[in-house]
Amino acid sequence: MAIRIKLYAAIVAIFFVSGCQPSANEDQNFSNYNESLLNSSKLSERKSENMVYVTAIETDSRDGDAAAYRGTLNVINGCLFMGDMLVVIVNPNLEWEQNPFVIYNRVSNEKFKIGDVVTVGGSSADYSLVNEENLKWKYPPNANCKSKRVWLVGNMVH
Repeated sequence: MAIRIKLYAAIVAIFFVSGCQPSANEDQNFSNYNESLLNSSKLSERKSENMVYVTAIETDSRDGDAAAYRGTLNVINGCLFMGDMLVVIVNPNLEWEQNPFVIYNRVSNEKFKIGDVVTVGGSSADYSLVNEENLKWKYPPNANCKSKRVWLVGNMVH
């Protein structure tokens, strides 16, 4: 029973942290880097430099689901995964940069790299979710990013 209470407390804590909004003047280097890279013709040239593609949905950070999952960040076909689930970022406070690849949580100021064991808040869904027309994709999955399940990441902690 005590373990179950601790799990619920951890999940609630994750969502309180993910609900915090950054100030308007916070550094936007991570997002700007991703947008400029995706819009540049250098993307295809840089694929050979071990870039990691991150799938993301445009969302308000107040949105979120209540499940937690612990796993290892890894790359499959150039795309970010946890185990065998495609990672789909749904929190604007989680940003990333390449060379070397790192995910940055602006709320907790934590950094994550490939191979790190992390706990993520959010939910899992069938891959068919990526075909829904009403989703507002920030970075839609590319052809290499296929899996049976996806994990919608609302927050990430060590």
